Amino acid sequence: VWGSLYVWAKATSMHLFIIPALFFTFSQASDLKAKTLEPKTTATATTTTTSATSESASKTLETKATASSAASAKSNNCAIDFEKFKQAVAAYSLSAMGTPPVPSQSVYDAYAKHVCAHLSIEEQAQFLTNALMETGGLVFRSERLTQGKFNGRGFIPLWGEADYQAASKDLYQNDRLLQNPDLVSKDDEAGWQTALWQWRKLAVPWIKKNDVLKKNDLGWSVKAISSIYWDVCANGPNDKAKKRLDVYNQIRKVWGLAGVGNLDGCKPGLLV
Repeated sequence: VWGSLYVWAKATSMHLFIIPALFFTFSQASDLKAKTLEPKTTATATTTTTSATSESASKTLETKATASSAASAKSNNCAIDFEKFKQAVAAYSLSAMGTPPVPSQSVYDAYAKHVCAHLSIEEQAQFLTNALMETGGLVFRSERLTQGKFNGRGFIPLWGEADYQAASKDLYQNDRLLQNPDLVSKDDEAGWQTALWQWRKLAVPWIKKNDVLKKNDLGWSVKAISSIYWDVCANGPNDKAKKRLDVYNQIRKVWGLAGVGNLDGCKPGLLV
């Protein structure tokens, strides 16, 4: 009997010991879980705050870039700001030759300084159309169709030593382009300066003679520029000429110019 009571008492005391121990273990685990969750909650709040800060910083940079673009356009007396310039460059995708990358701020700033300030919006639409088509959306600024030191370079390419020599003399009163012809393809300012020089030499005489800007006639400038290497109007407008017209009309649209363009001046024969 005493032995049985001893066993019972021992068993009972063990149960009494185990129950509080289990309670303590569960309570401790619950506290530990709560503490473990605290950092996660804090981390989530920190992530949310960081994300909001990053978004705010991004908007600030975007606002500053827009303000800088507007200031650049204003300082250069340019009616085409960076956004309108980017929209015009994007029009190249209508040529079915691919979508061009967004132009850099430096490319625009040089354009605003050396082109936009010197041409009317109507003339800029024709100028930029031809520049886009000559460079694959302002991407390829050096031609490899011909070999040699004075191959085609620039937004509206210079071709041959005579072009480089004349442009260098007219623009800089020295021979820097003869010494370093890569300036035309690698320096944004030289690229637009020589493009405008080539435009005035090749296209402007026919634009003025035929009063093409009032007629929205892209044909004369297309023939004048493409005739440097391949007349896309030799048998009337070919597909390449028609793609230039598509790009031109899109630029007119995004720039808010009235009317649509045509290729009346793109016809067989010599420019007369």
